[in-house]
Amino acid sequence: FWFYDHPFTSTLHRVKGTFTNKNHFAHFMALGLAPLAWWLVRRVGQKPGTGRDFTTLAQKAGSGDLVPGVVMCGLGLVVFAGLLSLSRGGALALGVAASSCAAMMYRHQQVSGRLLAGLATSAVLVATCLGFYGFQDVSQRLEEWDPGVRLMVWDANLQVASKFPWTGTGLGTHVEAHPTFLSEPFRDREFTHAENSPVQVASETGLPGLLMCLTAIFGCLTWCQTGLKRGTDPRVATAAAAVTASLLAHLVHCLFDFLWYVPGCMVVVVLLVACARSLATMATADEMTDSFESIPETTGGFRRIGWMMAATVIVLATGFGIQQTGQRIAGDIHWDEYLRLRFPKETAADPDTVPTPAEYRTAARKKHQQRMIALGRTITANPNHARAHLRLAAHYVTMVEELRTGGANPHMPLGQIRQAALGAGFGSDAERSEWLSRPGVLGAHRRHLGKAFAHARQSLALCPLQGMGYVHLAQLGYLNGDTAAASNDLIAQALVIRPHQARVHEAAGSEAWLVGDQETGLAHWKRAFHLDRAVQRRILKKLAAAGLPAQVIISEFQPDWESLVYMKELYKKALPADEYRIVLADYAVAAQGRATNQDGTDAVTSWLLAAGAYRQLDQGTQVQACYENALEENPASLTARLAFGRWLHSQDRFTEAVEHLEWASQQQPDNQKLQRLLSSCRNSASGDHARPR
Repeated sequence: FWFYDHPFTSTLHRVKGTFTNKNHFAHFMALGLAPLAWWLVRRVGQKPGTGRDFTTLAQKAGSGDLVPGVVMCGLGLVVFAGLLSLSRGGALALGVAASSCAAMMYRHQQVSGRLLAGLATSAVLVATCLGFYGFQDVSQRLEEWDPGVRLMVWDANLQVASKFPWTGTGLGTHVEAHPTFLSEPFRDREFTHAENSPVQVASETGLPGLLMCLTAIFGCLTWCQTGLKRGTDPRVATAAAAVTASLLAHLVHCLFDFLWYVPGCMVVVVLLVACARSLATMATADEMTDSFESIPETTGGFRRIGWMMAATVIVLATGFGIQQTGQRIAGDIHWDEYLRLRFPKETAADPDTVPTPAEYRTAARKKHQQRMIALGRTITANPNHARAHLRLAAHYVTMVEELRTGGANPHMPLGQIRQAALGAGFGSDAERSEWLSRPGVLGAHRRHLGKAFAHARQSLALCPLQGMGYVHLAQLGYLNGDTAAASNDLIAQALVIRPHQARVHEAAGSEAWLVGDQETGLAHWKRAFHLDRAVQRRILKKLAAAGLPAQVIISEFQPDWESLVYMKELYKKALPADEYRIVLADYAVAAQGRATNQDGTDAVTSWLLAAGAYRQLDQGTQVQACYENALEENPASLTARLAFGRWLHSQDRFTEAVEHLEWASQQQPDNQKLQRLLSSCRNSASGDHARPR
């Protein structure tokens, strides 16, 4: 809806209704399609033995009965909305619901001319709506199908199920358990569900849970079959056909998406199952009556006691569930607030209000404080939120690092303090505590690090599958006297459960680097380098500070374009000119490579960036080639004309410069600076012509 700002999704580009996922919305539409068709049959369907008249719908409308027309429009809108969600699984579910419902109603002779007319009207409505809006998007989406990622997630979950076949990893643990078994990393992407309901149930609950689900499915299908058997009252059979079609759509869709944790869909499924049970009872009413009559009345008391016990258990379980769910909902409100602060939506920056470095640091500290407040509120509302504990631990560590930049020892990072503490050989806990509490070491900041350690430990107590929890314990364990061996064990455990997490490999590399094992450290950093942009920049800073040659960094880490842009700025500010020129040369080559794979404005921009880099390298031939390529891509580029003309002027090639500067001056006749440059260039060019040769 419009009143809740979800951190990661909106309804701007996909039809989602009240759902955060387009697949769940499309499934909700599919569940309602067959019941709507049943309603239409009940209103306009043909009773056996009567004539089939296509004019009945018009007659009903003329008599004031608008319900059939409304239902037909509803059918069309449901299909249109489901398709407009651009969900392939939802479209498949809609198709299964429609085809199976039609087949079962035809089998029971409930498809009449009037019903066909109504369905045709709905189809025309859907086609008309798609013709006005969305046809190209829908058709293109349905044609796309790449199961690679989905198959990889399924494979990871099957490996989890094979590791824990009898118990699984626990309900709701998929998001934390499956990354351990993924065959390759995914950058900036997290799979909260397994994209397959039975597979996720198998990984979370093992074989017992999967068998329970399969038993429930078999029972539901048995009830549906009973309601559809031949000789059943047509009214019961028609309703059973609608219920069965919806449940079949659900069963097919659950093989390609996880739907069994979505209350908005599962409430409807439970109601449909209850309808299937009631319809099966109605279909076998006589047999059930005979069987009940044969049961001795003495069992009535036992049955009542059994129902009372079941009701008591249900009430107690419901009360506990409401308490737990209410706690989670209260915490998730603040957790979403944290996520909105942590991952703000992109907005257009105001070019007239560029913040100064001091203003930027102040704003960053304010946002950091706001995130910590949101995390604290999350934990207060829901003390069992493992991720909130872990994020708060990380924020405490970051806060201490930030505060210490203005302290008594601003140039000694926490990692070096830790190494000093581990190698000091304190005689007692009191001696270690006294040293750490000194103002020149940690001082008052030790209290914040203690909180970080406590939150990291609590996060692992709640969910031991969080890799960064072990990293924080390893990096902060020295506060409580942990040894280097204990830290190594914790880092090793983090690598086991998060083999593809960039921050874990960054921490492992830092650990190896601090003890002098540069080869192992570089190996971990190379694995982390292309997984996370923030980690990538921290690694580049560490490598530059360690004095590793720029050419070695480029050859070993193979930086992409964004990395080279960052390296260019980093080396320009602080490192020797020779190292900067090495980075600049690779930057120029990369810009040329980008330009050859682009077109239009993007290509022109890349050619100009390459030209600017070659200008700093004093490679005139390459500079001219880049400018000429930019103008070949877009001869009307004012930016390229100006840049080329100014460079030609700086090279004393005035005659050639005049051509480009004159063209630019015609586009910007009010640019006085450009007019003065053009006038100077003309005078210099005429002087060249007048000079005797």
